[in-house]
Amino acid sequence: MRLSSYIIPTKVDNDKYLLVHGYTGAVDLVDSAVAECLSVYANVDVPEAAFDENIKTTLMSRGYLTEKSIQEEYDYVSRMADLLHRKSMLSFAGFTFVVTYDCNFRCPYCFERESVCSRLGGRSMTREVVDAAYKAIDAVNKSRLRPSRYITLFGGEPLLKENLAIVEYIVGKGVEQGFKFRAITNSYDLNYFAHLLSNDKINSVQTTIDGMAEMHNSKRVHRDGVPTFYRIIENMKIALDKGIEVGVRFNTDKSNFQEMVALKQYLNELGYADTGRLVFDSARLINHEDNKLDESFFTQKEFVKEHAKNKFEYGCKDFGTYSKLYKAISTGKPLPYKASFCGAQHGSLVFDPFYRIYPCWEVIGEKEHETGYYKDGAIVWNEENLSRWNNSFVSNIPECQGCKCALLCGGGCPAHSFNRHHCTCMADLIHAAAQRLYKNEILK
Repeated sequence: MRLSSYIIPTKVDNDKYLLVHGYTGAVDLVDSAVAECLSVYANVDVPEAAFDENIKTTLMSRGYLTEKSIQEEYDYVSRMADLLHRKSMLSFAGFTFVVTYDCNFRCPYCFERESVCSRLGGRSMTREVVDAAYKAIDAVNKSRLRPSRYITLFGGEPLLKENLAIVEYIVGKGVEQGFKFRAITNSYDLNYFAHLLSNDKINSVQTTIDGMAEMHNSKRVHRDGVPTFYRIIENMKIALDKGIEVGVRFNTDKSNFQEMVALKQYLNELGYADTGRLVFDSARLINHEDNKLDESFFTQKEFVKEHAKNKFEYGCKDFGTYSKLYKAISTGKPLPYKASFCGAQHGSLVFDPFYRIYPCWEVIGEKEHETGYYKDGAIVWNEENLSRWNNSFVSNIPECQGCKCALLCGGGCPAHSFNRHHCTCMADLIHAAAQRLYKNEILK
């Protein structure tokens, strides 16, 4: 009998620890005496008399004590990951329309390189392209156990006023087939699309605000040099008044973190939070230039630490860690596990205006990531690229093999990791979530 290699302990109080297990689904609040005793036997066999019989039985049933060897645990998790990934491949699909590569903003941190926008930005979807995409979606949905009825509108900027007619066509055709929509939009031209904002058409929008007016206007830059802050604020009200959800993404780095407080207060004063349909989420801005060290960006650990100081009042993009732990504790059900980070690895299709398919919107326009072609009502897959994405789950990522957090994390974003692995630092997120749950008296 030995201590499992997949225990993730977090000290939440002077005499309390939260134990999370990396593959059994167990989440347990224990006295420090139990946790500290476990740590004593981290690298040695556990004597039969180490624990009271009842405690030992419970620890074994929850997976914290095991008769599996280190290698047997690794092999078990690998098999579990293979099965989870296979299930996802059969079950899920996600659909995104890149309405256009063109954009009316020139944000300095945009991951869609200027070369992509200048090379591809002159074309939007046509009716013929849209019709072909819907035929492809129908074929994919028939092959999945759970057909998807949501489509995301993306760009460039999907809701450009000059693209109103094609967006009306996309939404109208989709509604006829039982689809609903969400849009990832900068919201500058959102007022032109007000008649499409409803629970049965575009029923949610995500927009980005990066601070109060001066800070935001320096980061969310219009191509004509005009300020964007107040126009977006006004258009958000239109969406909220239409009864749809508005997500505010705050792209956070060290230069604008303190402006979250002022922005949230400002939105509250406007009454936006009172609608119950405003979702505020701070997301860590990522340095896409791997070869350049830029200290203006937060590391994952720094990001969580700064949000902890503010008691997580402004959201904190943690890949669902807090909500998963909360649900497991409140319902008594095991933690959900996954073998891949997102749908890009098992069923996401992003359709662009040139009849090309990509697995993820962060790689659109990049030929090396094209996974298919959808003209003439049939998908012709690029098997090599498709296989590379479909096989980028934890069993095949060397840095994830043996990681106690692998099935909670899913291996991290593949779009950021093909050239160099970027760890999500999931243990840090679990520690922060556990401490937050305890402070919120969820664990007591």
